[in-house]
Formats: sequence, C-alpha cells, structure tokens
Amino acid sequence: MVGWLKSAVGLLSGAPGGRTEVYRRNCTCGEPLQLQRTKETQRRSCPRCGTRFIVLPVSPFRRPKPPKGYVPKDPPPEDLNPDISEPPVDQFEERAGRSGSKFAATEGLTEPVALTLEERVPLGRRIRRQFTRVRMTIAAVILLIVTAGYVYWWRTRMEWARENYTVAVVAAYAALGAEKTEEAAKQFSIASQSAGILDLEDAQSLEVRQYDRELGVLDDLSLQSFPDLIDSLTGMMAKPEAGEFPVYRQYSGGDWFVLDVYGKVTQKEGSPWLVVTGPVKFVDEPFEIHIPLPEYAVTDRPTNALNEQRFLLATRSDYFAPKGNAARTWILHCDSTFLWEHVDSLKLAGLFDDDPDFQDELRELLQLQTTKKLEAAPAAESGNQARAVGGES
Repeated sequence: MVGWLKSAVGLLSGAPGGRTEVYRRNCTCGEPLQLQRTKETQRRSCPRCGTRFIVLPVSPFRRPKPPKGYVPKDPPPEDLNPDISEPPVDQFEERAGRSGSKFAATEGLTEPVALTLEERVPLGRRIRRQFTRVRMTIAAVILLIVTAGYVYWWRTRMEWARENYTVAVVAAYAALGAEKTEEAAKQFSIASQSAGILDLEDAQSLEVRQYDRELGVLDDLSLQSFPDLIDSLTGMMAKPEAGEFPVYRQYSGGDWFVLDVYGKVTQKEGSPWLVVTGPVKFVDEPFEIHIPLPEYAVTDRPTNALNEQRFLLATRSDYFAPKGNAARTWILHCDSTFLWEHVDSLKLAGLFDDDPDFQDELRELLQLQTTKKLEAAPAAESGNQARAVGGES
C-alpha cells in the first residue's frame, strides 16, 4: 500500500500519526526512566531522587533499519517494551504512588516538596565529594603535627616537674624557716605545680599543696580587719524601695580573711556549713555569716554553752544580701573556705602571738578541727623528707 494512503487510513481510523519513540534511561540513583517522546522538548524529574533531566523531541531524521534477515544476538527483555498507551505523566504518578514518593506532579513536571538539593544527591556521592584524597591527606598531616606537638609539650612538662619538685620543696622549707614569706610562697607554688603534673598524692605533696594555699592567700588578705568590714556593712543594711538600686549591692566582695571564730554547724544542700552570728549582732537587724566547711572538717567536737564550735580558717567574703524580703536577717556569704593547718605559716599571718598558752591552744585546735594527720615539721626535717620523696619520684 502506498505510504500516503496508509497514513490516510490511519488518520481515519483514529491511530496516532507520525513516528513513536520511547525514551529509556537509568537515573544515577538506579531508577529506570521510560517516557514517550513527542514533538516538543519535555522536562521531567526522577520520582525517587528528584534529579532533573530533559527528553528531546522525536528526531526528524529517519531511523536506519537493519538489513533483511538480521536477527539480534540478545533480544531485549520484555520489560523494556512497556505498553505506552497511557499518558507518560500517569505512569510517573502511579509509580510514585506505589513507592510512597513525596513528589507532586503538576502539568507534566515533577517537583520535589520535601528534600533539599543535598538530600537528592545519593549519600555515597556526597561522602566521596566531602572526603576526597587531598582533604584526607591534609587532615592526616595536621593530626600528626598536633599529636607530635602535644607529646613534646607533655614530655617537656614532665621533665620540668621532675627536675624542679625536689629542689623547690627543699628551698621552700628553708625559706619558711628563715621567715622569707615571698620566697617561700614562690617555691611552694612551684612545688605544688610540679606535684600536680606528676599526680603525686602522698603526704608530702598534700602538705606542699596546703602550704601553697596558706602562703598564697597571705597576698590577698584584706587591708581592713574583719570587725571593720562588719562595721562598713552596717550602712548598707537598707532594703530598697520599688525601682531603686539596692545599696548592699555596692559591696562586691573578694577579700580574704583569716578568722578564729565560733559558729553553729548546719547542713545545707548535703554539706556542712558554719553559721556565725557574731562577732557583731545587732538588736534590730540580726547579722549572720555563712561559711562552707570542707569535707575533711571535724564537726562533732565539743561545743560551748551556745552550742558553737571553734574553727581557725581562711575564707573569702563574696557578697552581702538580706535573707529574704520578709526576713530581717542579713547574711554575709563566703563561698570559698579552707581550714588552716600549719603553725609556722600562721605566724606569718599575724595570728600567733608570744603567749605560750595561746600557742598551745592554737596547736591543739589545728589538730582537732581536721581529719588530716599532717603535723608541721621543722624546716630541716621537712627538707630531708622532701629529698627522700623527690629521690623516689
């Protein structure tokens, strides 16, 4: 039959005219894509990953035909020749509905509505893009340099601590015996740092750390006495009106004091606290001092007639405020405290006078208020002990 006559018969019977071609391609995510070509360019998206692709129109050139008698070696599978009688968009919508895809199709264009551009790219490809060979090499070199630097710094600190611990302890006790406060504080600070680097927890290192705290706080002692501080706070005991700045906020605190006080031991938040209602107590406005006690403090000692225990400690006054809006009690809060343990450092603080009875009383107090069994040894004996410990380390 003549070609033009065949076309006319096809048009009269309702068959689609022109050539029919099917676009077949596998997406980068592995999804097979099939679509009928038309005379116009089509823009589509993968229903799984959302990758955009363009379907070119039907080629205007004739498709070459194989010679007569040609039989392909491997015939194409049946699933590559689907029935394309339905519109292409319907095929995409049905496939998206079966796979539970989160893509919406409008006017022949599939648009992603839930995934970003990074999420549409496969995970393996994103990993390969981020962790390239060059980047991994640079990261390995940087890690090697940092590790080598840390090891060098750590070994240098350990060598410095081993060399200076014994020498600093001997020099510190010698300066302490000669009542050279600045030199003793400097040497005890070096010895304490060395003991911390070496992780020493023996009796000698604990005593060195305690001396470091006691001598170090002498430089931070307040220029005024503690009773003078209480007197200066009396002018701030005024509760502000609405919208006014509290006068007691003018005291910022931060001054250290070495106190020999009596107070009641109470439990606050699971830890012992010392509540001192003196040395000044006002008739109209009661005054209290709240001092935290360390864990090694002995709180079951004999008390006086007011059920108060005596402690010799160093504390820092932090802030001053009323106990509550309705209460009339004012509180001086001291959040940093440690118990004093050595007599020779107490002499440098000015609390050790020439009275032998008072000296014996303070020595007994220093031994009874703490569970630590550290006695202040003479400078020569302590130096010999430091040499022995330093030789072992």
